[in-house]
Amino acid sequence: MITLAERIAAVFDHLGLDQAFVATQTASPAPHLSLTPEAFAPLGDRLLLITGDSGVPADIVNAAMAALPRAAISNQAVVA
Repeated sequence: MITLAERIAAVFDHLGLDQAFVATQTASPAPHLSLTPEAFAPLGDRLLLITGDSGVPADIVNAAMAALPRAAISNQAVVA
């Protein structure tokens, strides 16, 4: 079984990325940190949002897409 870090590295390799900035959602967000979709808008078409295909996280990402018209989204179901 490969680790999460190895899986992420494999995705980056597959996408041909030498470097990337990653943000994630946690169960208890830091009160001093506010990441809104508008904060990512300057990235334009260099932004890829990855989420599941259902549930609260997917709903949040899908709603954010309205503010990120040039971003790409990957929300495929994960098959274990």
